[in-house]
Amino acid sequence: MPVAFRRIVLVGTLLIAGLILWWVPDSVRTRNPILLMIVALPMILGLLPRNRIYGMRSRYSMSSDGAWYRQNVIGGMALLLWGLVWLVMVLRQPR
Repeated sequence: MPVAFRRIVLVGTLLIAGLILWWVPDSVRTRNPILLMIVALPMILGLLPRNRIYGMRSRYSMSSDGAWYRQNVIGGMALLLWGLVWLVMVLRQPR
């Protein structure tokens, strides 16, 4: 996948996350779980190049590109699953 496309996805995801944080008020209970799921998608799809800002960073994951993508897919799935569980918990609560 071209590096330019990966950068566009990274910037686009961060832009969408920022817009959600800015436009959606804190009182909306579903804002944070949806934001967490949006941030997890580029990690799961393997669209994030190795960097020091966004993604699952550890000494192991920064050692090689293979380790980076493998750890980010696993971490992204965990974030997506937690976002779904959080969203279900929020939606099932009585108001």
